[in-house]
Amino acid sequence: QGPAGPKGATGAQGPAGNDGATGLQGPAGAAGPQGPSGIVSSQIQTGTAATSAANAAAGTVLTASVQCPTGTKAVGGGGTAAIAPAVIRRKVAVSQDGRAALTASYPSAADTWTVSAAVIVNLDSGNILTLTPYAVCAN
Repeated sequence: QGPAGPKGATGAQGPAGNDGATGLQGPAGAAGPQGPSGIVSSQIQTGTAATSAANAAAGTVLTASVQCPTGTKAVGGGGTAAIAPAVIRRKVAVSQDGRAALTASYPSAADTWTVSAAVIVNLDSGNILTLTPYAVCAN
């Protein structure tokens, strides 16, 4: 037998092999820290209403806030914008509907909810806009 010949060129890569068997499940991790406690109780608070002058002009804005009792936080809220009184003219009530609207409702602090309303069409007949804020307070 003669001497070995020179090294040949590298061949093409072969096909991928089959996936191996799934390994064993690892040990459970450590328990995480306890989360904060949930809501224990809630209540609805009504704030002091803000009132416009009679016959308020379009563009008049009212803002009112309600604060939750100590130890509770505002988790929601809202308000009502009401126009009163309805005036009777020749035994027909003069509607003031659609002349004002809520323009904002938001938590202004952790324990306070604030609402705003605006007169969008001049009020007349001695009517006034009353804005009443409400908060859902929880602990």
